[in-house]
Amino acid sequence: MIARAPGAPSYGSPEWCALPESSPAKVAAVVIAAESWARDGDELEERLRHEVLALSRANKQAEDGEYVAQMNTSPIRRPAPAELEAEFWEWIRGDVA
Repeated sequence: MIARAPGAPSYGSPEWCALPESSPAKVAAVVIAAESWARDGDELEERLRHEVLALSRANKQAEDGEYVAQMNTSPIRRPAPAELEAEFWEWIRGDVA
């Protein structure tokens, strides 16, 4: 069935919907979609969990890389202890807005 309709459009796509009901390509697309669901059905949740975890890790690594690059190009100005203490007392007295 699938071999008789090479290049069948994806099941549910506008191209698939436009095919007549008797089209071998339309039936082949349904069979291909069913095969995919049968293969993924039992392992879909686990596969998706792994994909999301991998994407999350990749995103975090990219963010960390950007942060490190920014820190290497823009030095942090650390206030002196006396400056920190003066700012603390200003805050305690309510002098800071």
